[in-house]
Formats: sequence, structure tokens, C-alpha cells
Amino acid sequence: MLRLWDRLVKLPYDMLTKRVFNWGFSHNKGWNSDIKHIFDSLNLQHIFASRSMGNFSLDSLLSRATEHYKKNDINKWTQFLETQPKLRTNRQIKHL
Repeated sequence: MLRLWDRLVKLPYDMLTKRVFNWGFSHNKGWNSDIKHIFDSLNLQHIFASRSMGNFSLDSLLSRATEHYKKNDINKWTQFLETQPKLRTNRQIKHL
């Protein structure tokens, strides 16, 4: 999704795809609201609001998102393990 957002932001303004993207951005519905949620969770609202990557590279954005969601998944899994007594062995093996 982030790669597509980057591609759409870089499109020329006269393309129909770019105009549809801008319309969706101004109405903040559907796909754009999902992308906004991703940027909010990464504390990069300024990139979403300005609709430009600025000096931020796509690779660094993707690695930051991957790291964030990986940590989030590990935390959710750890919390789940705490509530499941039958997964006690799994918890001991994983050393979480």
C-alpha cells in the first residue's frame, strides 16, 4: 500500500488516476483513510498531509513500517500467550 501511495503521489496532475487520488484524499474515505491510519501509527502525519515524501526515501518508510508492525505483532502475541495457560510450554520455549 505504501509503494502504491508513493507512486500515486508522484504521478503528473493531468492523469485521471492522480485526479481520482486527489478527490479521495480530499474526502478522506476508503483507501486514503487506511493509508492515513498507517502514517498516523508511524508518527509520519506530515508526509501524508503534504502528499510528498520530502527527504524521506521509500525504503526507509517501508523499513520503518515493517519494524513498527513487527513489534506490534510480537506484543499482541505475547499478551495472548499470557492469557492462555495451555501455551505455557510455548512461552517457555520462545523466551518471550
